[in-house]
Amino acid sequence: MHEYTRAESMSFVHRDEAAEQLVDTGITDERRMAYTPGVSELLYRTVIPAGTGKHLLSIVQEVTTQWKDNLNGAHEHPDLEEFRESSPIRDDGFRLYLGLPQHHNSFSVSQYQPEHSTEDKYYYAVNGWFEHFLSRNNRFEYTPQPLSQTGKIRRIVSVLETPFDPIKHKRAVKLREDLEYDSRFGHRSDDSLEMFKELTSLGEPYALVADKVAHGVVVNDSDAGILSLGHVMLSLGHDEDGEYIAYYDRWDFGQPGQLTLSLSEASTVVVGKPFEVYDRLYFDRAQFNAE
Repeated sequence: MHEYTRAESMSFVHRDEAAEQLVDTGITDERRMAYTPGVSELLYRTVIPAGTGKHLLSIVQEVTTQWKDNLNGAHEHPDLEEFRESSPIRDDGFRLYLGLPQHHNSFSVSQYQPEHSTEDKYYYAVNGWFEHFLSRNNRFEYTPQPLSQTGKIRRIVSVLETPFDPIKHKRAVKLREDLEYDSRFGHRSDDSLEMFKELTSLGEPYALVADKVAHGVVVNDSDAGILSLGHVMLSLGHDEDGEYIAYYDRWDFGQPGQLTLSLSEASTVVVGKPFEVYDRLYFDRAQFNAE
């Protein structure tokens, strides 16, 4: 029997084998490489994986430094159980990042890879992400009637195909940031209401999209109540099977590479390993006019 090298085991052609591993054991060989004995368990017990990258990095550094002499001595964060129950996808993402098996079957191995990818590797997918995203109860939803599944897909396609006015986009980004700040700190003022009205008046693309990038747009899936990936890139594509909407994200703590943490002036430890998610939803444009 042929034994695959580490690089071969991560190859896109071996995605089906990796998918079986993930189902059977909760982890793949590729994710096992992210494991750091003792430290991975420590961070999982003591860190809630939510917030900005820099904020999380400072917490991780503090936790690792505090418990460097006794990695098993840390007490579990008091809010972790509630977080894991309310955010199973985020919990599984953090575990896979740390090289630990997932608990909630939130992730699978994707059957696709990005059109512009130059790397021979497989990607992961969030199970049910498109269903959650399309059925979302979004605070910027202002369609007069409930949309069918086809109508929701048409709506996202329209957003992706709408040319962006840079002035409107800049204003929308500022309004979204201000509204997010007010929401985070419990502010509910007349100013918030006026900002919301102004944002919706700019039009759907600007209300829904956090940023415009080269191959698509960036949206925040927490607006859909998913709280799994945060900012996600959506794009349109097509191949021999038809047209599709794709999502992409890198689960990386907001850091470009692995976390290198200082245990002392002379000792560091590398923790975790980012992973990438990518999946597609195929659609038939001819159905847009059939309703």
